Amino acid sequence: MAAPYVLVLVMLAYSTIFRPMGLNKTAVKPPPQKVVASPEFASPVINTTEVTEKLLSLPVPEKRIPVAVYGLWDKTGQLKDDQPGMAARKSTVVSQGASEMLITALDRSRQFKLLDRVTFKNLMTEQDLRGKKRLAA
Repeated sequence: MAAPYVLVLVMLAYSTIFRPMGLNKTAVKPPPQKVVASPEFASPVINTTEVTEKLLSLPVPEKRIPVAVYGLWDKTGQLKDDQPGMAARKSTVVSQGASEMLITALDRSRQFKLLDRVTFKNLMTEQDLRGKKRLAA
């Protein structure tokens, strides 16, 4: 049996050294609190315009046409000042979200089977992986 003073020293060491370091806590973390979004952020907002309504009113075909959308870039070369008076900061005149807008319109029309190919490099990588039998056909 250990001498009582050894037990006192061990308890003293534990309370002064290990407890402030957080070593007395269990390794199991409590489950995270469930975060509930307010109603205005709970679902995506659909920008309903006349064009959106026309796309949604199209009849659904028996067979959808497969379509691949590649990147659409501004090749006009036109630049505008990002902030008035700040000539060093330039941005393109044409929107950089054209591919995404086209994909959204095609999806809402329900006429096309979309093949997401915004970046041609992604398609080439996919074909390369298929050729090496590293991706299912």
